[in-house]
Amino acid sequence: MTLSDVTGRDLTLESQGDLIVRSADGLLVDGEQLIVEALLRRLSTPYGGYTRLVREASGLIEVNAEYGNKAYDYLSAPVTPANIASIEQYTLEAAQQETRIQVLAIKAQISSDYLNIVDVVLQYRILSQSEILTLNLQIPNV
Repeated sequence: MTLSDVTGRDLTLESQGDLIVRSADGLLVDGEQLIVEALLRRLSTPYGGYTRLVREASGLIEVNAEYGNKAYDYLSAPVTPANIASIEQYTLEAAQQETRIQVLAIKAQISSDYLNIVDVVLQYRILSQSEILTLNLQIPNV
């Protein structure tokens, strides 16, 4: 089984969510890069911020209503140990929704560069792989 078999393949997106196109075709991504893109998209999206409606025989249904990271509920909240702990917990919960990885550790703390940013460090491994990977995320205006 290859890494692409575990991660799948998808169209690649820029950080703003725009599709990357080369020669009139969508650029494909797989493996570790696909997981990084999926995690960044999920962890950087406010909870419930990626819903869509799908038409079924019974009518319209809402899909992905629970997608995203509840840590963004803390935008403009005071930076307190309790709020940082909540940000860490909500980011952990969002990361655990990614079924192609195992979350090994997470740590949230006030950024050493900016007092209004929380740095989150996530350690994980892709299922069927032994390599430990690290993702750094900054949650602003906290």
